[in-house]
Amino acid sequence: MQGYDRLVLLTIQLLLATVILLPAAPLLGADLAAGFADTRLLFFAGILSVGFTVLPLFLNLYALNGLTSGTVGIMMYLNPIVSFVLAFWYFGEHPRPVELWAYGVILVSIVLYNVRGRAASRPTVARS
Repeated sequence: MQGYDRLVLLTIQLLLATVILLPAAPLLGADLAAGFADTRLLFFAGILSVGFTVLPLFLNLYALNGLTSGTVGIMMYLNPIVSFVLAFWYFGEHPRPVELWAYGVILVSIVLYNVRGRAASRPTVARS
């Protein structure tokens, strides 16, 4: 799926959900005009959401099996840092001090992990 644009895939998923949900809603006794007030329609939309969430998560888990746990861990730590940088610089949000502290701790943990990992992977040179 790496060759496909994610926005196109999201559009296809939403169109597929709409094609399934709209014709099936009257069969379930749901009133489309009621919107969020109709619990049957929300239940059916929830079932579709689980399908569009759980399946990609399992596929993601399958893809991550080919990576080392250290690589997956670094990726999981870098995700909030990238989100923070985008929110702060691109979207102009103003972080609270506790958020700055939390992201700083995450960044320090990444640096410490990588410094420790590089030091352990360096070959030792025997001196005579």
